[in-house]
Amino acid sequence: MKWTLVVPGALLPAALAPELVRAIQAPRLVQWLATARSGSECSTSERNAGAPHWSWLAKSFGLDADAPVTAPYAWQASGAPDPDSQGCWIAQCDPVHMAIARDHLVVTDLGDAPLLAEEAEHLFALANEVLCGSVPDVEREAANDAGRAVGRRSGLRFAARGKQWFLLAEQPLHLETAAVDAVLGRSVHERMPTGNDARRWRILANEIQMLWHASSVNAARELRDAPTANALWIHGGGRWQPLPPSTVTELRTDDAPADAAVLRGWIQAASAAPGQRPAHAAGDLISLCRSLFAPFAHQAWESWLDQLAALEDRIEQDLATARQLGAERFELVLCGVRQVRTLILPLRRPWWSWPRSAPHAQTRLLQRLLGEAAAPDAGNENRA
Repeated sequence: MKWTLVVPGALLPAALAPELVRAIQAPRLVQWLATARSGSECSTSERNAGAPHWSWLAKSFGLDADAPVTAPYAWQASGAPDPDSQGCWIAQCDPVHMAIARDHLVVTDLGDAPLLAEEAEHLFALANEVLCGSVPDVEREAANDAGRAVGRRSGLRFAARGKQWFLLAEQPLHLETAAVDAVLGRSVHERMPTGNDARRWRILANEIQMLWHASSVNAARELRDAPTANALWIHGGGRWQPLPPSTVTELRTDDAPADAAVLRGWIQAASAAPGQRPAHAAGDLISLCRSLFAPFAHQAWESWLDQLAALEDRIEQDLATARQLGAERFELVLCGVRQVRTLILPLRRPWWSWPRSAPHAQTRLLQRLLGEAAAPDAGNENRA
């Protein structure tokens, strides 16, 4: 059995790494990194820059790492079978807050103020009414004043499973999109959906955006200083199909239901065909730890440093459980903006401790293992 702990947001940008590693106070993490053996390194495409963990995870399941299909698998794993969705093209649609930062737009999540159940229900209904041309009078007047064109879009519908929203289409939409994780805190100019149906989606998204702007939900959120849900971000679209056999059979994802749905769906699809699982599959496990990702995405580096304690605890908890389950290998997968670095940790705690008299050696170790190599165009990238 192999245990793989994937940590998005763990590799520091090359320009900031020298300063930040000197501020790290994580003796247990240092101890584990000092005993690690180097594994593989890889990079993601520019479209997925900011979320190379999704490229790495997709590749491990035999999917296209540059354009991972996530939505149909999350859909299948999140609810009971739906005969009406068989063969549909399905994309994930996440409510986000779009803000102006200097001379570009930035996507942020709703942070510590997620949509309340009744807020989500109201905004979801408005989004679906855009597709069917049935909009409440108040919102219709506000949207029409902004130049909104109302009309039925046959073959398209929004559907919700739990707290996740999906767009279902009878015919595939030809869109190239980026994961939400790839745009959080970043300029979206180069990551807006492209492809033959990009204009079609943009028209729909703009109409939804105008309705939401005029809605009572966002008016109430503004009054309580909560970020407004003023845009839908579409990503991960495609059709469900069986995946190549995989040895991964178990999953741990903290409190990340959307991520868990995608990974569960991939695991199910990799074992969908009877008799395809290889005989040596003993049940490998993927563990996803997102404690560093939010401060990493929003460049909140003090919070990132604070969250290292949570990562230390997670590593030790996972190692202890892996030993109990008889794991033969433990991999730590550290992800940054574009790169993914795999380290192989010993399953037993080292008997020695890092000498306090060697701070410079510790700094060099951390910079080598937690610093991301500079990208050729790193100086040209727009950040908020």
